[in-house]
Amino acid sequence: MHFDIFQQIISHRWLAYISETATAVKQGRIIVNNEKLLYPNLILFVETADHFIAEIYGSTESPLSLSSIKQRTTLTSAEYLFQFAVENLEQAQTSPKIQLGGQNQVIRGVFFRRSNDPAGFVKRFPFIEQWNAGFAPTGGVGPTLYFTDSFRSAFFTNCIFLNQYEKIYRAKFCDHLIIVRKSLEEPELEAGLLRELILDNGTGTANLVGIKLCGGGNLERLLLAGQFANMFLMPRIRETTIGKFLENNTTLLKTAFGVQEIISQPPLPWRAGNPDPNEESIIPDFLLRHSDGFCDICDIKTTVDTRKSITKGGHRRRRFIEVVHEGIAQLANYEDYFSFPENAMAAKEKYGVSVRNPKLILVVGSYDNAPFAEVSQASRQLKPNIEIIDYDTLNAMFIYAEP
Repeated sequence: MHFDIFQQIISHRWLAYISETATAVKQGRIIVNNEKLLYPNLILFVETADHFIAEIYGSTESPLSLSSIKQRTTLTSAEYLFQFAVENLEQAQTSPKIQLGGQNQVIRGVFFRRSNDPAGFVKRFPFIEQWNAGFAPTGGVGPTLYFTDSFRSAFFTNCIFLNQYEKIYRAKFCDHLIIVRKSLEEPELEAGLLRELILDNGTGTANLVGIKLCGGGNLERLLLAGQFANMFLMPRIRETTIGKFLENNTTLLKTAFGVQEIISQPPLPWRAGNPDPNEESIIPDFLLRHSDGFCDICDIKTTVDTRKSITKGGHRRRRFIEVVHEGIAQLANYEDYFSFPENAMAAKEKYGVSVRNPKLILVVGSYDNAPFAEVSQASRQLKPNIEIIDYDTLNAMFIYAEP
């Protein structure tokens, strides 16, 4: 099966399933009462050396059409599920492990954890406490779950992979995850999806897969925070992939920063002040509009997972690595844009945005490579209105923000 065919089949079946669920709510076949249904709005398609993967993301009350993004990585177990791009872990045959074979395997509501230190995970990922059943082989290192040569396809719903490498903790929450061997035939995939994504499976209650019936409050935040952690901790994830997730789920940034509206990637034309004819506009990742109408400016990079630290040098000469300085330079350019009245007027006319003494926020790094003390030392050289925030901190800001 070709990768593009895999994407088409998955997207078509998921759109049909979401539409069927929304219709059932309208007809009263699914009773919501004071709760609400949260639908996905994004599918991440991944190709590895042996498998095709589709993972559902997003949390919205409206059954919108699904966006899709693509990513490639090398190994299913050691990179995608384990979340660490470490050599030789896939071949660690001496490690205790769970092996999965067969076709149309259905796994629901369990954790996969090798570490014997669950407290270390809870401290970083408070959303994991809802899982109390799963698989926890002791000893060894590396991924918990592997796929045998006989493996054909599997569907994971409401599962979590708790991963540890040395003193670094990561958690991958899978709302709904599909993994198939590349040699799987199209009819096999279609048949498996029809069995998995069926609203009435004969139990008398709706079969909600990747769609959550939620009473709101902190549980809703924890679900979205878990998905966001999946995204930004993926090895070698692209900025555009993270940006697409945040664009589709603006409640995360709105809640974390306490703002009224998020404006995603607005192309703002230069009217004055730019001597470079090739730069016709600026396109900040996000404008954060407050209730008074004025905006802060936010740009994102990645977790820079290939670097042990986003800073370099000792205490006296602590400074950021190049990718951070690049982000800071972009933010400075955006601030400069708004310093010219002609540009400010153009932004106001096109998007209704105004900027006055804005915060310039750069999201980059994670708890793994952005220790607070080192980031604070490297920030001594920055203007007071520039803030460097790592992704784990952004996620925590979202989880613990005032209602």
